[in-house]
Amino acid sequence: MSLGLRTIKITLAATIAIYIAQFIGLENSLATGIITILTLLDTRKASRQISLTYLIATVLAFAIATVIFLIFGFQVWAFGLYLLIFIPVAYRMNLQAAIAPISVLVTHFVIAESVSWQWQLNGVLIMVIGAGMAILFNLWMPNQKPKLKKGIKEIEENFRVVLELINQRLLENDFDIPLIRAEVEHVDTSIEDFRQLALSEYENQIFTKDDYFIRYAQMRSRQADVLKRMIDSLQHISLRTEQNTTLANMFKLTSDEFAQTNSGKGLLESISELYSYYRSSDLPKNREEFETRALLYHILIEFERFLEIKHKFYLDKHIRKF
Repeated sequence: MSLGLRTIKITLAATIAIYIAQFIGLENSLATGIITILTLLDTRKASRQISLTYLIATVLAFAIATVIFLIFGFQVWAFGLYLLIFIPVAYRMNLQAAIAPISVLVTHFVIAESVSWQWQLNGVLIMVIGAGMAILFNLWMPNQKPKLKKGIKEIEENFRVVLELINQRLLENDFDIPLIRAEVEHVDTSIEDFRQLALSEYENQIFTKDDYFIRYAQMRSRQADVLKRMIDSLQHISLRTEQNTTLANMFKLTSDEFAQTNSGKGLLESISELYSYYRSSDLPKNREEFETRALLYHILIEFERFLEIKHKFYLDKHIRKF
C-alpha cells in the first residue's frame, strides 16, 4: 500500500473512532483514535492479532490496577507498583506490545481517582471501538495480484540473465565471474521482495487461504541456492572442451524456455541425454582436461537438481496460469 493511501486510511479510521467515542459520551475519547492508529497494521492478520492482544491485556491490566489502587490509593508510586507487576506478567503472556497503550488507559483511573465500573467500562469501550475501527478499515486492502504477477516476470527475467551468463562463461573462460555473482544477488533481492509481498497478500486473505505465491518464492529461492553452487564450480574452469559447449547449449536452452508454466520435463530429458553423452565421451587426455571434465560433471549434477526443483513444484500442482 502506498504511503498516501495508508495515511488517508489511518486518518479516516482514527477520526471516525474518536467521533463514535464522543457520540456515546466516553471520557478521554481522543485515546480511541490512538488505539486505532496503533492497531491499524499492514495486514488483516496482524491487526486481528494485535487487537486480541490489546483486549486481553486490557482485562489483565485493569484487574491489577483495580486491586493496587483500591489498596494503596491513586498515588504516582501506586501506578509505578502497577507497572512493576503488569510489565513482567505481560511479557510472560506475550502481551508486551500492549504495555504502553493499556497503561495510558490505566492513567485515566489515576486522573479520575476512581476504578468504578463506569470508568472501567469507559476504558474497555475505548479499546473495543479503537481496535474495531482498525479491523473494519483493514477489510479493504489493495489487490496485490498485479504486483505479484509482475514480480514473477521480473524474477524469471533475472534467472534468464544468469543462465545466459553461465552459458557465456562456459564458452569464454575469461568471462567475468563477479558479474555473474552480482546478477545472482539481484535474483536473491527480487525473490525476497516478492516473498515479502506474497506473505502480506497471504495474511490479508480471509475466507480461503492460498499460499501459491509463497511456495513459488520458496521454489525460486532453492533454485538460486543451486545456481550459487554451480558458479562456485564454474569459476575454476579454465579449459575449453567439447563438453563445455554441449553444457553451455543446455544452459542457453533453459534460458530460452525459462518460464513459470514450464514443467521442466523436457529439459530433464535433455539432461539425461547429456549424461549419456558425457559417459560415452573419450577419456581426458591430461590432468587439466580431467579436472575440467570433473567440474563440468559436477555442474551438470547441480543443474539437474535445479530443474528437478521446478519439476517437483509443477507435479505438486503448485502451478498457475495467469
